[in-house]
Amino acid sequence: MSVIGWYSLVIALSALTLVAWSAYNIFRFRNKNRRQSIKLVSKQDMATYFNIDEQSVDVCTNERRIVIENDLEGKIVSINGAPQ
Repeated sequence: MSVIGWYSLVIALSALTLVAWSAYNIFRFRNKNRRQSIKLVSKQDMATYFNIDEQSVDVCTNERRIVIENDLEGKIVSINGAPQ
């Protein structure tokens, strides 16, 4: 068998494997919906998580650019809107 014949055989087997795998997944997951929507997070939850006040959360969500300063331990010290 020539080199082109071997390449053709490998390509055909790869395509067959891909089609078989796709058919198996369609059969296995046909009527199952595992995806869930993401829960919305409130300003208060964000502020509590990052240990900042709600005004800083407003700055983070409303400004296009922000400057966040951290201490040596990585905790947020201040959040300011950056000049453009």
